[in-house]
Amino acid sequence: MTATQSEETTVLIVGAGIAGLSAALDLLRLSNDTSSSSDLPTAEPRPSLKVTILEARDRVGGRIHTHIFENGDDDGVGIDLGASFVHGTHDNPLTELSKVVPFSLYLPPAVSSSRYLSRNGAGQSLSAEKADRMDYVTFSAVFSRLRALAQQHPDLVIDQSISMQEALVSRDETFCKALWSTTAGEDDIDVDTVEAAKELMSVWAGWTGAPLDEVALKWWGFEQEYEGEDAVVKEGYGPTLIEWYRREVCALGGEIVLNTEVTSICDEDEDDGIKLMARNINSGQEQVIQADRVICTLPLGVLQHHIGSNSHPLFHPSLPARKIDALRRLGSGLLDKVVLRYKTAWWRDPTLTEEERNPQLMLSPSSIQLSPDASLKRDLASQDSPTSALDQLRHGSLFVYDYDVVKSQPVLMAFVAPPLADLLEHESDEDISEVLHKRLVDYLCVQPATEGPTEVVVTRWRQDPFSRGSYSFLRSSNRETDVSGSSPLDFDEASRSVWGGRLGFAGEHCHADCYASVHGALLSGRREAARTWSEIRRA
Repeated sequence: MTATQSEETTVLIVGAGIAGLSAALDLLRLSNDTSSSSDLPTAEPRPSLKVTILEARDRVGGRIHTHIFENGDDDGVGIDLGASFVHGTHDNPLTELSKVVPFSLYLPPAVSSSRYLSRNGAGQSLSAEKADRMDYVTFSAVFSRLRALAQQHPDLVIDQSISMQEALVSRDETFCKALWSTTAGEDDIDVDTVEAAKELMSVWAGWTGAPLDEVALKWWGFEQEYEGEDAVVKEGYGPTLIEWYRREVCALGGEIVLNTEVTSICDEDEDDGIKLMARNINSGQEQVIQADRVICTLPLGVLQHHIGSNSHPLFHPSLPARKIDALRRLGSGLLDKVVLRYKTAWWRDPTLTEEERNPQLMLSPSSIQLSPDASLKRDLASQDSPTSALDQLRHGSLFVYDYDVVKSQPVLMAFVAPPLADLLEHESDEDISEVLHKRLVDYLCVQPATEGPTEVVVTRWRQDPFSRGSYSFLRSSNRETDVSGSSPLDFDEASRSVWGGRLGFAGEHCHADCYASVHGALLSGRREAARTWSEIRRA
């Protein structure tokens, strides 16, 4: 029998990422807050909860994972291998938590611009004026003008099959005018700048989690996100936010069980609750766990893997067809990182002041050269597209983050976006680091070549069986490959509870306005905690 309000109600949460941790903490706070019982009839005892999180990994955090350097002079320095940004700092719950936990948020100086570098630049980058212009063109085109085109243009009806990439390279007059023309009375953006910007656009696939030709233009910018700049958590999310949540959950009586993979979630019936099969990762031993209610926070990629498996289905009975269809339509994106740590920050530009230094390094593809007038222009002699993963790493656009600027640490981190990210996961750490280090020296070296990195970390989030990707995106449709496009309604359907409300869902893919973000996952966990608590106390 399930627990009555005079008995203990068991809530199991699958996954100890930020969605699972926030759901657990809010449930425990609600059950321990006597002031919230005032709306319950005085004759009824307060519901008592037992909250347990089951996590397959040997750590909490999920796709939030901070690597701590273990040797040299930088012991204790953390670099985030998964989520690392607070996207939109104004009124963001993470901004408020940064004061409570606390943790530090880094924002680049307002007067600085990204450094745009090319392979023949020997450390020289675009002038500040031209870098500002390139920042404006590339960032404005993707994150402002393209969104306005998709959501606000009075004369365009955008089909689900049109991708972001198609719009950015289109020769259509409407697209060109909306994306590449300046305000009335000014000259249009010069052709060289536009062509260079288009070559650099692929770096933004790291923001979408997918190649731009797979992301639906129709829904680009539909979400009501937080405003403000994007900030980096200086200490890393793991030792700050995640550790704080872990301590708070345990302090209120919650339990976190690691190395325990949930292999089956079975709806017995309303009286007998939900039965879970769980396997210990180390011993292989299986156990049956009963719960009154379950909140599933498994990543989208893991859910897609299970609903596509006929031999090992996760849910019994199967989830409703409309929910399965929604989960299949959503795109499971990828962003990998390559972290190179050195003895010293050999790339530091001594001519820049602290206010002028910016951690964002834009490595232009080999097809773009730094001209004598310090402009980026297409090199007509270099038009062959690289094919292999390592060749793409050598020659393609690349976004690199300089942690010497952020936290005075000799670390460079390359953000590797699809389609390269999927290919690079099959290459060795040694080959990746060798190619990347050589390229960084070619582009950044302002002094004689330095020694190679002392430590290399390469993520492979797609191959990780407990993530199978990084975060979600809205896919464009493709008739040739029979791919159905996705819409914001799919996020809503993914978040709906089933089995009479006893099985809920949370995660970044369960928040239509804040998908693909830490705060989206956090807010979805809070939402599920509130829904679950409301149903328990009124049962």
